[in-house]
Amino acid sequence: MSGIPPFAGFFSKWLILFPLIENVNFYILFSIILSSFLVIFSCLKIVKIIYFEMSEFDFYFEKKSRLKFIILLCLFINFLMFILISPLVNLL
Repeated sequence: MSGIPPFAGFFSKWLILFPLIENVNFYILFSIILSSFLVIFSCLKIVKIIYFEMSEFDFYFEKKSRLKFIILLCLFINFLMFILISPLVNLL
C-alpha cells in the first residue's frame, strides 16, 4: 500500500492528492508524499535483505506448547475484537 502506480495504494492516494491540490493544502500534500517515500524505501530495504543478502545465521526455534498457546490466545483476542467492534461500527 505504499502507492506504487499499478497497485491499490496508488489509486487511494491519487484520490486523496487531487482534492489537496485543488484546496491548496500543500503541507498535508508534502507530508503524504514524504511518508510515501519513507515507506517505499523501507519496504525496498526489507525486500533487499530478504531476497538478496545471504545470512550465515541458521534460524531455528523449538515448537513449544507455550508458544502455541500464545499464538492461539492472540488469534482468539483478534477474533473476539472483530466480533465486538463490528456492531459498534454499524452504529456509526
